[in-house]
Amino acid sequence: MQDRSLLALQDLLGAVNGTLFNEKTRDASFLSVCIDSRRALSGSLFIAVPGSQSDGHAFIKDAVDKGASLIMAMRSSVGEFGTLYEKLADRGIPVVLTDNTLNALQKAAGLYVSRFSALKKIGVTGSSGKTTVKECIGSILSQKYRVIINEGNLNSETGLPLSVFKIDKTHEAAVFEMGMNRRGEIKELADVLFPQTAVITNIGSAHIGILGTKDKIAEEKKQIFSNFTEDCTGFVPAEDPYKDFLMSGVPGRMHSFGIGKEYGIEDVRDRGVKGSEFYYKGVKIDFPLCGIHNLKNAACALAVAEHFGLNAEEIKTGLEAVRPLAGRMQILEGAPTVVHDCYNANPDSMNAAVDFFDEAAHEGRKVLILGDMGELGAESASSHKKLVQRAAVSKADILVFAGHSFCAAYDAVCRELSGPFAEGKRVLFLPDISDAALTSFGEKLASVLHEGDLILIKASRSTALERFIPIIQKKSIQNPMEDDG
Repeated sequence: MQDRSLLALQDLLGAVNGTLFNEKTRDASFLSVCIDSRRALSGSLFIAVPGSQSDGHAFIKDAVDKGASLIMAMRSSVGEFGTLYEKLADRGIPVVLTDNTLNALQKAAGLYVSRFSALKKIGVTGSSGKTTVKECIGSILSQKYRVIINEGNLNSETGLPLSVFKIDKTHEAAVFEMGMNRRGEIKELADVLFPQTAVITNIGSAHIGILGTKDKIAEEKKQIFSNFTEDCTGFVPAEDPYKDFLMSGVPGRMHSFGIGKEYGIEDVRDRGVKGSEFYYKGVKIDFPLCGIHNLKNAACALAVAEHFGLNAEEIKTGLEAVRPLAGRMQILEGAPTVVHDCYNANPDSMNAAVDFFDEAAHEGRKVLILGDMGELGAESASSHKKLVQRAAVSKADILVFAGHSFCAAYDAVCRELSGPFAEGKRVLFLPDISDAALTSFGEKLASVLHEGDLILIKASRSTALERFIPIIQKKSIQNPMEDDG
């Protein structure tokens, strides 16, 4: 079992500046890593990470009961949990003590990744589109390489390091997205992966309530290049106002990506909810994800694929195999058809979604349901007002504003205009998005919908507006999601 361990115990101790609680338990190996005791398996390393809602140290016994063979804990926890650690030592289960278990998780993951010297490591960050770009790159590169990507949205300070422990010697390329919820997080994640190739999808206003300004967001995202050498390659969007800043002073080769002849993408045709069609080096590609923002995501992935030497046919096969992820411009056919985009939202992605909705060819009515955006801080009121104004001139026949922020923004806009606006549209409001209120409202909305209607539901994750879908489509859906970052 020792030979199969992800890391030798001595190497783990060195990486995390760790000590053993009891020196008599020096023989241990681990086959997986977890911070959630419910995910512990036989042979797991369980790392007790203190959190805002619960303390991982309280679940050490549960992890051991599920088969964890090694524990990592905070040195500061010995006073409260020392008796438990003694009992574990008596059972031959070592407890590694370190100053900060979150930092230790990242350091251990970084050491593990460094063992795969031949691995092509690709990092992806940006204000939006990270997961879609990661999926597109992974799909294309899998035509030539054995690829691993982080599952779903495991892109955080804990999600990414946990994900890299799934790399094995058969993998030839790794594509990992990096999210952030605080300053310094991208640098921490770059120190785990040390990507030789890195992508910034865009600089938007997501998390502006945390970082304060788009300048600071750009500075944070640029940290994905922080470990670059002359052998590394970076990609940034050609049309982004921060392009020059993102490319300046970075060692290695920097490239831009975009849509147009200069990037090999020509004769673009929007196919509405069915995606888009374009030609790349004379090869027709039917890209199944809808919206111009997703076409930009495809262009980003295409540029990375070119860098790795994939040909037009391989790129075509990879892009055409991509499918919408749950809650990201996901088309749910039915009566009516729903565009489910409730994974996350910020002003940039909201505007992109409304633009797509306006441009999508559709013979029936259009219904636009917008829910509150989170993490905007001092920008929240003005951002919601701008989206209300944008929705008012959209091609939607019915507008629904859900959540206190959007409803307050609509009232504020009407007061400024000394009366209602959005003439020719039916405007509905749902300030209370509790289960009971949403269900009641949804049933009323369903009664006025027609079979041929096209509905876009767009909101931040915290609103959980996908609850509308089974009500208005008269069927249940399964759509597990995690917080974005």
